Amino acid sequence: GGGLQDNFKNFRKQKLKEAKERAARERVEGEKRKDPVAMQELREKFIEQCKSYYGVPYAKRYHEPGSPHFDAPMYLDCCGLVRQVLRDLKDDFGFTPGPWNQAYQFDTLPIRYDTWHKMRPGDLIFAEGKYIKEGVKPQKGDIVHIEVFLGGGPEGKSCCGAR
Repeated sequence: GGGLQDNFKNFRKQKLKEAKERAARERVEGEKRKDPVAMQELREKFIEQCKSYYGVPYAKRYHEPGSPHFDAPMYLDCCGLVRQVLRDLKDDFGFTPGPWNQAYQFDTLPIRYDTWHKMRPGDLIFAEGKYIKEGVKPQKGDIVHIEVFLGGGPEGKSCCGAR
């Protein structure tokens, strides 16, 4: 059915419709991000989703065959935890993170604090260091670990992350 010109017109019409719908969704999401109440609710949802992965093992290589976690359905290292939670909440955040590690996650963030005092629950904490193990390549920017700041705790500095 239909010639090449008709097919192209229909294709173009569909793409324009999708672009308008996407722009409308992005406007709504942009407005939500300006709302402090909505952002606080998203922070709380992010933290609760992180906590839902408590007990998930870090990596298979740390478990012996036959041990309870050797054949676990999922393993999450530090950046894997954050990435999984962002994927779980992709509709809330408006994006899906790529498959990269904590250095990539660090590079994508627009705001950085050098003190605990400005941090709010749900902020990400990055650890800088150097691997000294032979055969382990250095991490970009020497970012070697990521956790989620929870606040609270005995010093108001508790956090969660895979280790």
